[in-house]
Amino acid sequence: MRTMLSIRVVVILLLTVVLAACGIFSNSKEFAYFNAKMSSPLQMPEGLSVPQGNQPVFLPQVQVDTIDLTNDLVEPPQIVRSVDLTELDAEQKTQAAEPRSQQVPQQPVPTRLALLSKQTRTPEGDSVLLVDAEFDTVWPLVAPALKELGFTIDDSSRGAQVYTISKELATVNIDPVHPGDEKPAVKQEYQIHMKQVGEKTQIAVHNKYGELEASGISDHLLLQIGEILANPEETPDNG
Repeated sequence: MRTMLSIRVVVILLLTVVLAACGIFSNSKEFAYFNAKMSSPLQMPEGLSVPQGNQPVFLPQVQVDTIDLTNDLVEPPQIVRSVDLTELDAEQKTQAAEPRSQQVPQQPVPTRLALLSKQTRTPEGDSVLLVDAEFDTVWPLVAPALKELGFTIDDSSRGAQVYTISKELATVNIDPVHPGDEKPAVKQEYQIHMKQVGEKTQIAVHNKYGELEASGISDHLLLQIGEILANPEETPDNG
């Protein structure tokens, strides 16, 4: 009997503890709920009404006017300015009408270089012309000099440094037996050989077979070439 009584007492005590604990948790929740603060009322913009419960909110109709931005566009600046040819022509005429004292004189452009040369002879006794300039400078100036002397340039080779030239000379008939007979013109053919010698250029006259010309024609032709190179604006006598 005593054992059953003890069990009943223990059960009652346990139930008492459980009920007390539920009361504590219940009170804590109610305490936190009652201590909650009220938030400020909702501020509605002017023209809107505060919604009541679950009622829908209607927004007012706003009339929006369309704006045409086509005329407000700004064109980008012009980078390239058109030139009025009439104004440009008038400006040029004005400059031409100014006194010559106010205009900047233009320096004349020389047509060719003036090169000094010396006619001499090799140790073998051959007549040559030494021009005081390098080959690359003298080569393009010899061709026009030969043309001024009345020669035709039949061929030229810069690699071989040779001009092949020719010239036709009219002959005079002095035969008293047949004074009316005409003789054909005589064609002179030569080769102008050039080469670099130190800082100078050597020019020599060869015959059509490539041999050095030993006659007085060589001296005369080299003298004429030297005169033209030294005075490019003057044309010597072609005789």
